[in-house]
Order: sequence, then C-alpha cells, then structure tokens
Amino acid sequence: MKTLPTLLLVSLLGTALPGSAQNKPAIEADPFVKNPENAAAPKKADYRPMANCMLVLEVYSLDKNAALALLESGTGSSARYQQTMELAKNGKARLEILTALNSKSGQRGTLESIKEVRYPNGFTASADKSRRATPKNYETRNVGDTLEFVVALSPKGETCQVDLAPEHVGRKMGALGDDFSKPHFSEQKTSTSISFPVNAIHYLGTLTPASDYGAFNDDQETWLAFIRVNVTEPGVDQLKPPVKPLDRSALNLEYSFYSLERAAAREILIGASKIDGPWEALQTLIGEKKARFEHVVSLQGKSGQHTITEEMHEVSYTVQYEDKPAILEPINRASTTQARNDAPKADSKNPTETAPGDRGIMNSGMPEIIEKRNVGLTVDAEPIIAADGLTLSVNHIIGSVMLSTDLKSLVPATGSPTQPMFETRRLATPQTLLTGHKMLIGTFSPTDAGSLNKRADTDRTWLVFVRATPSEP
Repeated sequence: MKTLPTLLLVSLLGTALPGSAQNKPAIEADPFVKNPENAAAPKKADYRPMANCMLVLEVYSLDKNAALALLESGTGSSARYQQTMELAKNGKARLEILTALNSKSGQRGTLESIKEVRYPNGFTASADKSRRATPKNYETRNVGDTLEFVVALSPKGETCQVDLAPEHVGRKMGALGDDFSKPHFSEQKTSTSISFPVNAIHYLGTLTPASDYGAFNDDQETWLAFIRVNVTEPGVDQLKPPVKPLDRSALNLEYSFYSLERAAAREILIGASKIDGPWEALQTLIGEKKARFEHVVSLQGKSGQHTITEEMHEVSYTVQYEDKPAILEPINRASTTQARNDAPKADSKNPTETAPGDRGIMNSGMPEIIEKRNVGLTVDAEPIIAADGLTLSVNHIIGSVMLSTDLKSLVPATGSPTQPMFETRRLATPQTLLTGHKMLIGTFSPTDAGSLNKRADTDRTWLVFVRATPSEP
C-alpha cells in the first residue's frame, strides 16, 4: 500500500483542523459571554422577552369603621381596592405610602426612605441646682419607610410569588411634663409570602399605626395595604438587532430624577406595563407643568466592572459633650457701652440692667466627640452586556444623604443644642435594560419625619429613570 507524501498529509490535516491559527483570528475571551464567536452577529432567535418585575406598594388610611365595612363586604382584592379608590376620590381615604421598585425575577430588591432622629440619652447635671441638666450624648433612630422583597415569576409568567417585608416607623413628641422628653416611636411592619396574578392588584392586609397607649388607635384610623407586580416587556419591534451593538469596553449610563405629586406618580406606576410607558406618561405631565426635573447623573463604564460616581459635601456635628457644663457670666451691655464712650459708670441708685438674652445661660460643655458625615449623591452601577449587543443587566445601588434641617430640643431647655437631621434615600436592585430607552427604576421619595399620621413632606414622589447608550469616540 502506498502512503501519501508527508507534506501532503500535513496539508490535509491542517485544512481539516478547526480554528487554525493561520486562517482564523484569535478572539479575546469574555467571561460574561458564553459563546463569544456569536456575540458580534446575534441571531434573531436569540432574543427573548425581558422579565423585569415592578412591585408597587400602596397604603391608604381611612376611618376604622369604614375600613371594617369595606373588609366585611367582600373578600376580593379588586373589590376592596375599588372601594378604597372611591373613598379616596371623596376625600375619605388618603394615600399614605407609595413605594415602587423594578427588579429581576428571583432576585432581591431593597428600598429605603428614612430620616435620622437624634435624641439625648445621657445628661450632665448642672452646677446650679435651679437649672436643668444638659444633654451629653445622643442616640439615633431611623423613621420612615423601608421595603425588602423578592418576586419570582411562574414558568409561564402569569402568576408570581412575592416575599416581602415593608416597614414604617413614625415619630411623635414625648410627654410635655418631662424635663427631657424623648420622642415616641411607632413601628408598623409585616413579613409575608403570597402568590397572585401579575398585572393585578392584591390586598396585602392592614398596616395600622398604634396609639400612644397600645394597639387601639384613638385617632380612629386604619391603614390598608395593597400591592401589584407589573411585568414590563419590550415590544417585538424593539427587539431587532441593533445597528450598532453595545461596546463592551465603553458604555454610558444616564440616571435622571423627576418629582411629581403622589397621586400623579401612582397613575404612572400602576400603568407601567410597557418599558416606555412610564417615560411617555411623565413627558405629558412635564408638558403640563405637573412634574419637574430634579437632577441627572451620567457615568461611563464597561461590561462587568463597577462604575461609581459621588457628589459629596462634608458636614461635621457633635455627638458627645464633655462632662463639664458651664454657666456663662451675665453680660452688662449698658456698662460696656458706657465704658466704651467714657461715660460715668452707673451707681447703686441707677443700676444698669442686663438684656434678657444676656443673663447667665447653661451650655452643654465643650464638644468632646465630633463626627463627619458626607451628604450628597452616590451611584454605583455594575452593567453586564448580553451577547446580543442590545440588552444588558445592571445592578443599581443609588444613595442620597441630605441635611434636611436642625432637630431642635423637644422641650425648650436652656443650653440644649440643636442636632442635625439627615435624610437618606437608597435603592438597590438588579434590572435588565434595553439600550437607548428611558426605563423606570423606581421611587426615590422623601419621607415623613413628623408625627405618625400627619405628613411633613409636600406629598411629592420622586421617580428615577435610567438609559444605557453606547459611548461614542
């Protein structure tokens, strides 16, 4: 048997071997793409609907007798919700809490809107027994709303299971008879797991604040909570292969913030069944001057890497005073003025008087411990571009800290210093984005720092949108 020449055999084997380095360029490995060879030219069959789940929580307060009649009249979530809407329309129910956040099926989303209430928990006795003690150090309690949840869609996407834990903490002034009154806090919290159809309202239960003396509410109010999960998906025409796929090494993320009245925000949130729906509805309200632009943040990054931007201002404040309060000596303004003008000093028959604000006062001693706090906005994003070059998964972490006001002493006490009140808004959630589209992330609203049932904010809700676009050279 004759054998092929060695040179011819090597030539044939080289032709048969796939991926020869001589006739095929090497492809740089990307850990976020399972098949990098197909990343540049995705097939139409590779596109699948996105499964973003927008959870919306609505809590309404109404008269407890009306709430009892509503709950006993039927058991259906839709019927209870419609009756609540009628009461709200007639001014007999109030939307107390409106919270919403987009997340991916099976993954955790968290949202908080709180204010930090600082109150004294230690005092320094006065050297003068006729004077009150002064605060020495302080504790902090968060008041406001927090929400943690996981939405898991069924295989067909018709129903969902939701594990969630909403919480609301309120604050009231302490008893006026106390020399150093601490604030009274009230906590409303539930933790549950439920299943219901998507894109439909579901009754969650009561979330009623307790009275000052226990479970029964003297103000005769009951709070009812409802939730819904809207699954937002792009249309078929939006899933066409992109003219210019996303560049894995250069990506732009743009976050924009808008505020509007709570009732108008609710209409946008409950109708969020398409990815462009909330943005289009917002544009109508902006044109009618019923919504306003608040802020924008733009950051550059690349697939698989954290991208962080911070806009910060440093605030210093005292958290503890030394244990040596002092009484300031009275200041005789009249004698000071006379001395400056070389005028005769007053004698015992014509004494000078001290101005009311110049009498001896007690201070809290010299600051002993001073802390610093950064106030401003932080955006942390980790985008992962899909092989189709059109969609990407992003883990958003957006936090805002504001110095809203100085929290004055609860009881007018001479020498009691004011304390800063910081307001924190934060969301953390994963989301699938469609490049070039303004997509809603969720709410980013201020919270109530006042009493349990009376809101101190202006009834405005903030909405956060994000858009992902390729970076141009």
